[in-house]
Amino acid sequence: MILATLSRPFTKTNLYAVIIFVIVIVGLQVLLTALKVPSYLLPTPSEVGYVLVNPPVNIFANLAVTLYEIVVGFVIALVLATGLAVITGLSDFIRRVLYPYVLMVHLAPKVAIAPLLIIWFGFGLEPKIIMTFLIAFFPMFIDTATGLNAIQPDTLNVVRALGFTKWQIMQKVRIPNALPFIFSGMKTGITLAVVGAVIVELISSNIGVGYLLLQGMIGSDTPLIFAMLILISIVGMALFAVIVIAENLAIPWYILPRKQYGREEG
Repeated sequence: MILATLSRPFTKTNLYAVIIFVIVIVGLQVLLTALKVPSYLLPTPSEVGYVLVNPPVNIFANLAVTLYEIVVGFVIALVLATGLAVITGLSDFIRRVLYPYVLMVHLAPKVAIAPLLIIWFGFGLEPKIIMTFLIAFFPMFIDTATGLNAIQPDTLNVVRALGFTKWQIMQKVRIPNALPFIFSGMKTGITLAVVGAVIVELISSNIGVGYLLLQGMIGSDTPLIFAMLILISIVGMALFAVIVIAENLAIPWYILPRKQYGREEG
């Protein structure tokens, strides 16, 4: 069952995507070479590949720093978002009190918050992790809270009639029902976490993907910029894939029927 679950996403659709990707790369290489487009405007795929193979700086060490910031910020956001959603699910009063503040923090422009984080916490990893947390937190909180409340009233009436306490209802009914929503929020959160980490690195940092992007801009090193964009995109897709695999393993009762009845392609 597990092997079948993990193997289902890898279909002919993925093969077609790879073929299209190869065609686009080869086409760009031929077109840019034929038109003699300057490298500082738009580098050829081979020039970007050369930077990846023979980097002028240790780009993978910088990538590892950004990956650390993404993962730590995301995990903190996941734990706090899930915990707060559970608490608000147990108490309507707490939900009404806390929700406006959560919404206010979310609506604050994150780029405007970044300088404050640097003033408060310095130029280390802390402001990057906090920014990652702030950006990833809200979608996970909202999706989890929505899932915890997406219960049929009849179901709640039955378990209450059986004498379940609020915590037992949360543990045995609400949380299992919310798992698809939780994973949906996680997939959104991890993509936003990548953005959050790079934002602060672009503003002020001496290491990380954002720092190398800034250096590439200052030096008009377009191949380096494209190389870093490709690498951070690969990292983001890999983290997204990890969550998808975890979702397939955790809730196969939700994933497999959805695919069997044609609600998801591939």
